[in-house]
Amino acid sequence: MIINNEMVRKGDHPIPKLLLTLPEAGRVLAISRSKMYDLLNSGDLPSVHIGRSRRVRMSDVEAFVKNGGARREGHLR
Repeated sequence: MIINNEMVRKGDHPIPKLLLTLPEAGRVLAISRSKMYDLLNSGDLPSVHIGRSRRVRMSDVEAFVKNGGARREGHLR
């Protein structure tokens, strides 16, 4: 059961989401769908593939914002 865009519930305990869908990550960053794909395709924002699904780590979104939109140091494309 989803509580909000940042938390999910496991039993009685809310836990932070580790992975975001692309629309969720776009909403967190307040950017358009096309800008999200630009960031992903350029490698500026890394993503994870799980089967045919693509997700963005919450930690990568936070690092992207912390670094002012620059690619995370030492992170491979």
